[in-house]
Amino acid sequence: MCGHPCTEQCHAPYACPEKTPCSSKIAVTCSCGRLRQERRCNAAKAVTSKGQVQSPQRHPELTPLTCDDECTRLERNRSLAGALGIDINQTTTLQTITAENLPYSEETLNQYVQLACSVPLSTLQTYESNLHALAAADKSTRSFRFQPAKSTLRAFAHSLAADWGFVTESHDPEPHRHVFVLKPVVWMPPLFGMGSGSTIGIGGMSVRECVKLRERERSKEQEARRAAALEAKATREAAKAQASTGDGGWAQVASKSKGGSGASSRTGTPVPNSWVSKSIYAALDGDGAKKERLVLRSGVGVGKSLRAKTPAPEVVDDWEEAEEKEEKQETGEQSQHQGQEISVREDLEGKPELAPGAEAPADDHPTQAEASVTDDVPI
Repeated sequence: MCGHPCTEQCHAPYACPEKTPCSSKIAVTCSCGRLRQERRCNAAKAVTSKGQVQSPQRHPELTPLTCDDECTRLERNRSLAGALGIDINQTTTLQTITAENLPYSEETLNQYVQLACSVPLSTLQTYESNLHALAAADKSTRSFRFQPAKSTLRAFAHSLAADWGFVTESHDPEPHRHVFVLKPVVWMPPLFGMGSGSTIGIGGMSVRECVKLRERERSKEQEARRAAALEAKATREAAKAQASTGDGGWAQVASKSKGGSGASSRTGTPVPNSWVSKSIYAALDGDGAKKERLVLRSGVGVGKSLRAKTPAPEVVDDWEEAEEKEEKQETGEQSQHQGQEISVREDLEGKPELAPGAEAPADDHPTQAEASVTDDVPI
């Protein structure tokens, strides 16, 4: 009838008579689910005898509980939190505990970590449970006195009691010095509440659980910083390797000038020197010629070159553009030399003729034609 297993002795192969009220426990809650109560099912079939109903049929006790004032307050808080966009615990309407918003102070957590190395954890849990019991007690119980302890444990008791909102004092000299905790007359519970069920601590979290949560968050932050540092290092090494490859890689074509003149790299350009040699054409200037060469670098010794800080040779980005530029420069120089040649010829043709019997001025540097005639005349 109710679906619960039968608790009577075995009556197979006959069906369960279900005349005895079911003794199984069922949970009954209020409409919002905050209130919860266990009841007996008490479901049973009607018992009739000689046509008369001895006991009527009973249905399971599923009548819900009635919400109280606290249920109304929590429902109002949930509505306000939803309107304001605040993250709360829907069951307690309290603020959610996170690593950035712990119910205990940093001083309490640090003292717990230090004491955990020298004091049994059961002692620290006793301190927490005593303060939790004082917070949950009624108004008739307003104080608690710890056992005499060392200064480190007393400091932990002071800090932990301050997190609960209690007032503490140290009484008696050493070695009987202890901590006295007083609950104020007007005492408000912590913002995170007192937890529910058998859990102890503010918001249902003990100091140990908060320490673990903080350590996990710190480990995540350290891993994130380490990953960022490794990524930055890899980026720097990649940039350095790229710079080294660009400075000493294979098959780089460089155009390097030899000397400082702007002469052609393939052919010599006639350089006029008429005022000295009385000749239109001079010897080719091979020292000032520009040469192109293919430079193959293996990258060996790049570190030494970087330490020496020697300027890298100019690298031609476009070989065809460099060739065109040099041809234009060569054409300009040839035009300039042709202009100088024409001016020299005009000067030679425009000299006045000598009178008969007049001697020509002596010339310390005979021309090439005169030198050839002199060589042909026999002595």
